[in-house]
Amino acid sequence: MSEEPDGPLQEENPEPVPTTEAEPTADATEEETDEAVAAPQEQPQLAEDQPGSQVTGSGSRTSRRSRTSMLSAPQEEPWVPPEYRPHDFVSGPEVSEHCPLGSQTLQFVSHSFGYDCLKADNLCLLDVKTAMFVSGNLVHFLDLEDRSLSYMRSSAPGGIGHATVHPGGQHFAVAEKGDGPRIIVYRWPERTVYRVLTGGTQREYAYVAFNASGDLLASQGGDPDFMLTVWNWETESTLLRCKAFSQDVYKVTFSPFHPGQLTSAGLGHIKLWKMAKTFTGLKLQGRLGRFGKTEISDINGFLQLPDGKVISGCEWGNILVWDDALIKVEITRRDGKPCHNGTIHKFHLEEGELISLGSDGWVRTWDFDTVDQAEASEELNGRYALDPMNELQFAAGSNLVSMWPHPDPDLESIWFMQDGNGGIWKADLSFSMTTRGPERLYECPAGPLRALVACPTGPLMAATGDDGHIAVFNYRRRELLVRSRFPAGGTTLIWLSAEVCGKTSQLLAGFADGCLRLVELHAAARKGAFGLSLVYVQKPHTAPITVMKQSPSVSWRSSASHMLLR
Repeated sequence: MSEEPDGPLQEENPEPVPTTEAEPTADATEEETDEAVAAPQEQPQLAEDQPGSQVTGSGSRTSRRSRTSMLSAPQEEPWVPPEYRPHDFVSGPEVSEHCPLGSQTLQFVSHSFGYDCLKADNLCLLDVKTAMFVSGNLVHFLDLEDRSLSYMRSSAPGGIGHATVHPGGQHFAVAEKGDGPRIIVYRWPERTVYRVLTGGTQREYAYVAFNASGDLLASQGGDPDFMLTVWNWETESTLLRCKAFSQDVYKVTFSPFHPGQLTSAGLGHIKLWKMAKTFTGLKLQGRLGRFGKTEISDINGFLQLPDGKVISGCEWGNILVWDDALIKVEITRRDGKPCHNGTIHKFHLEEGELISLGSDGWVRTWDFDTVDQAEASEELNGRYALDPMNELQFAAGSNLVSMWPHPDPDLESIWFMQDGNGGIWKADLSFSMTTRGPERLYECPAGPLRALVACPTGPLMAATGDDGHIAVFNYRRRELLVRSRFPAGGTTLIWLSAEVCGKTSQLLAGFADGCLRLVELHAAARKGAFGLSLVYVQKPHTAPITVMKQSPSVSWRSSASHMLLR
């Protein structure tokens, strides 16, 4: 992948802004995109002391008539928000033409065990006791005290792209997927529809974020248009819109320190944006970050700094410091190791400390002033060596994706962490000698599920998927009983009948490494706990097992991959 050129900032003598939105074509270059900025829906009227409104010479009589005409023209009526009916914003099941079940049969009744834990920033707190995340067509509300869940369906069947909370805490926004998706702003805690935003993207939203004051909302569209839109969400109107990039954009956020500045990042790029006031109105101007001698990387996590710099992670785990859209320095550890052994997903600035979260399951804190003032060293090939001030490791295999502070100011050291390996953690980052270890609040499968099977003798079901786990649930009690990890991703499952395994409860699982594994569900030593033990393993295939079947006589079982049938 090669770098795309950045467009120039045009702050002096800008060309007139068209009165209609000028969207870039799909094959436009990044430089063309940066100049194809959209104008506000209404052009500002000239004040009387500006050129063009002054009365001069023999034309004064005409000018007076013009002014009289303007004064007597009817004024626009103030915008009145529409009244929304709740039942118009609840999606139902989609039934194919030949499905024998009616739409009334397929209703969400009880519980969801899902969590799209790999989605960027898919965790936020609505208040001191309620966390919010999304999965599929559902917004989940997790009670942090009793661990109970409640739900709200999306307004359309396409799913949910992202959700976030307003800085005031009285609203939250849900950005959807599907043809012509909507962004719906709900009241909290009523969960009623407050505002509806339309026309921001064609197929799906990847990310939404409010600015620090809460009066603006930025949305990032996905394939095929990748449109960045800035909204006056209270009036359901678009302020500015522009194609952000020609490939996937993972997230976009406003700077908390500089109103009107935004940063977006994603596949092989980072981009710095400015909402600039010109004579003809607001313009959205973008500058593409240049990696220079540094290898081009996908950017998952970034943070805008008070002095205008931006820091970001990279695929190999170091911290990049950006100044004026160029990499100023790359931070690494003194022992030559990267800052994290994997992608850095999130940064947070807290009282002079820079907090970083990595896919390696570590939280590390760095001295912010040192990072901000670091200079590249020729001896270290343009890098600066620095060790973390403190660090905390979560469970083995954890993949920390995002973090959210506790809303109670008396609990400022308490943070809630999104684990891409399937769960939510509560952690104390005071790093004192008496600090308790991280507490898991919620656990679930991670990534796509490939197989789901019901127990033939009880209210249990098992699932497996790309994360390599086999998870067993009691759907009547709405709880996860056990979750065990295996060396490869799971592809298919059979829950063996009592005729085969007697009084034991056994599952036969197929995996992406071509192996068949027989596992047994058993009671663990701790009361009420369960475990999965490996009974037998065989490798009949050299490719992923795609399907397994058991004969009616239960004496034969067959398996197949895309290479071989056995």
